[in-house]
Amino acid sequence: MRLKINLIPDLPSTTYEEAVASLAEIRALSDCLQEVSVFPFEPTRSSNVGRHPERFGLVTAPASGAVGADPAMTAPQRADVYRQYRRFAAEIHRRNSPTRPINAHLDIDAPVRVPVEELDVFQTGDHLVCTQIRSRKRVTISGAAARLLAPHVGGSAFSLAEFTDDADARALAHNLDAAGILVPASNDSCERVVASEVK
Repeated sequence: MRLKINLIPDLPSTTYEEAVASLAEIRALSDCLQEVSVFPFEPTRSSNVGRHPERFGLVTAPASGAVGADPAMTAPQRADVYRQYRRFAAEIHRRNSPTRPINAHLDIDAPVRVPVEELDVFQTGDHLVCTQIRSRKRVTISGAAARLLAPHVGGSAFSLAEFTDDADARALAHNLDAAGILVPASNDSCERVVASEVK
């Protein structure tokens, strides 16, 4: 079983010692983990915790007026907990990231696709903002490259040969491959994408 989990190490009233002990327990199960993401606890004003922080052991920080400061951890302890959790998430990411050849090049005549299982793609105006889900690395694509990719951000297969100029197509293939924005579209992956679009 391969799990994708989100961790919030500073839930209300969590002490430094409890957060470190929880990480040790999670680390013992690391063979079951495919992805780990770490997020800070945020008591938004639209939530019960944000509206009534005192019910959850939180206090209002007098200097900033921030809602829901948690006295269970000091600021340095919280920072250290986040370092430890993020280091663990990075270990899982490195272990599970597929290794790619350093000089990998996409064939401009073979089908390629946007790896939607690894990327979050957001279109704003004539730009595509591509964020790697695991590493959170962000790339903004504009111009002809964005226009070429826009119809295919759902993961459908296409050929870079559609790009008219051969030299430009090769340069585009190299850059998008290096950034992890395109991958070869195998028959199996194409069938999965088509099946998901049919649903």
